[in-house]
Amino acid sequence: MSAHERAFRWLLARTAHGIPRGTREMELAFRDLYRAAAGRTTRLWLETLVDVARSALALRIDAARARAGELTHATEGTMKIMAMVTMLAGAVVTASAAFEGWAGGVVRHDAASALAGALGIVAGLLLVGAGIAILRAARSAAFGARAAAVGCLLAFVGVTAAGRMSVFTLLLGFGMPLLLLIVLSRGGRTPAVAA
Repeated sequence: MSAHERAFRWLLARTAHGIPRGTREMELAFRDLYRAAAGRTTRLWLETLVDVARSALALRIDAARARAGELTHATEGTMKIMAMVTMLAGAVVTASAAFEGWAGGVVRHDAASALAGALGIVAGLLLVGAGIAILRAARSAAFGARAAAVGCLLAFVGVTAAGRMSVFTLLLGFGMPLLLLIVLSRGGRTPAVAA
């Protein structure tokens, strides 16, 4: 193996990072061109460097696009799961708040329990709305989901002030919107969920 072939192999190792196949064929093609050049190596190297630079740039761009596509696909899957979990949690919060509001407010004639139940129902419906907003995948979906999560948190601040809700409902009412806000902030952009 000549010094030129070793130099070309070194160049490939630096520029073809992440290319699983084809380097051996490139080495063989360079060897054939080198032998055909018969001493005119300056022109061969100039053409080789231009070609490698152009090819490496195109390959890097293709690899970046592929990674971006994988990230988008992973984000879509995560957001679809998050939307379903949010809607389920919203339904549970709504049912729990309705039961607790009815039991305390209607049965015992306690106005604070009735108010806490009403606020809990509103918070649960906001969570369901946040999940639907994420599944809609419109440009305003992230904003709508964030607004619903913040509204849910505010409603549960009122529920906590009334002091008439079970620990499970409070944990779900505070935890789910916080988790949703964290997931939405990590996504960094509008969640795109394909139905």
